Order: sequence, then C-alpha cells, then structure tokens
Amino acid sequence: MLFNMINVYIFQVINYLMVMDSDIENLFQEAVLQSRYLSKVSQSDMLKLYGLYKQSNEGCCNIPKPAFWDFAGKAKWESWNSYRKLSKKDAQLNYVTLVNALKVDNEGYNENCTTYQKEGLGVSVSTMAKTDEEEINDENKTIFHYCEEGNLKYMINLLDTNPLLLNEKDKDDLSLLHWAVDRGHSEIVEFLISRGCNVNCVDSDLQTPLHYAVTCGRQHIVELLVSNGADVKLKDIDGRSALVYSDDIAITKYLESI
Repeated sequence: MLFNMINVYIFQVINYLMVMDSDIENLFQEAVLQSRYLSKVSQSDMLKLYGLYKQSNEGCCNIPKPAFWDFAGKAKWESWNSYRKLSKKDAQLNYVTLVNALKVDNEGYNENCTTYQKEGLGVSVSTMAKTDEEEINDENKTIFHYCEEGNLKYMINLLDTNPLLLNEKDKDDLSLLHWAVDRGHSEIVEFLISRGCNVNCVDSDLQTPLHYAVTCGRQHIVELLVSNGADVKLKDIDGRSALVYSDDIAITKYLESI
C-alpha cells in the first residue's frame, strides 16, 4: 500500500514538473478571461480569485495593510497576503483550478456571450461592511438605501419629489453615484448621470466614482463614466489616479488609450 502511494505521489510530481511555464501562463490568462463570464460567485470566492490573481502577477503582497475601517481593502489585502507562500506557478495553477470549479457551479456560464454577465471580479468597496447591517424597514430607508439595493423606481420617486437629493452625500461622504458604481448598478449610474449628477464628485479620500469603478473591475461602468466626462487624471488623497488601481488588463488598456 505504501509503495503504491509513493508511486502515485511521484507520478503527480512528474506531471507537475512537466507542465511548462508558458503553458501555465496561457492557461492562467485564459482563466482570467473566462472568469468574467461567471454569473454566480460568492464573496469568499471573489476574494480568493483576487488574492490568487495578485500573487500570480505581482508576487507577495507588498503594500501596507489597510486601516480597520476599510473593510473591502482589508479583506483584499488579507486574501492576497494569505497566498504569500505560493510561487507564481502555483498561484496561477490554483487560480485556473478555482475558475474551472466555479464554471461547473455557474449553470449560466457562456464563454461565447458578447457581454459580461458579471462586470469583472473586483470586490465592491462597501460589500464587506454590508454583512453587519441590520434589515431596515421601508419607512426608515433613505435614497442611499434604495440606491444600494438597486431600486431605481423608488429613487426616481424621491428625486422627483426632492431634486436636491441628487448631489447629497451620506455620513461616509459617499454620493449616490459612488454607491451605484460600487454595487454595479449600471442602470442607476446612467439614470444619475442623465439627471445631472457630478461624475467627478469625490469622497473623503478624494476618490471619484471612476476610482470605484476601476477598483471593482467594472469595465462597462468605467467606459460609461469616461464617455460622460469623468476625468481620468484626477488623483485621490494618496496621489493616485484611477488607472493605478486597475487589476484588469482591458480596463488598463482602455484608460491608457485616453
């Protein structure tokens, strides 16, 4: 029995060593493209994909751990840092394996579709904070709650009643446009822009909705914002433009072309 187990292990090791780095790189890049067509990805798996992607491309985590109140930033940092012991080759193989497993779970997966069923795999900036929120009754909800939920009908009713709500900010200094971009509500983003919302509004860190769209990997919204006047050169409190936060090849090329 032990002899057979050793033989199996040796066979697996030989197969692993026989895989050429160029082959792994091709498989990895293909998996990155396929990941964008996944329609059902849990928050946990999104973070795993993010961490493995960063480890595959940049190696060990080389940035300071975000502050405790930066829920999404901290979660992404921890995911990336958790793979610090993996080589580039191992990280890429793990990424490919995870994407293949997720494809099985995604009944609606279609690699031939022309539009993304999920606009990238960036972690929503406010998603991590959402898990601790209590359910709020409709009578206590503000326009920001409806924006977060993607309830355009109620937003229209509130804005028709009070147009000044359009450029208001919440307690965290986030505008409705920041929230809509963060949650990936393209229809609401278009609606807010059509109503005259400032596409270059900033939060307390001087980040614009474009910073959020790039960080979350939402290419369609990135293009939507830019086509409606978003300034790609605006920098946040750390002196970084939206381009600096891009982990997406297509988004990076698009912004660099402007």
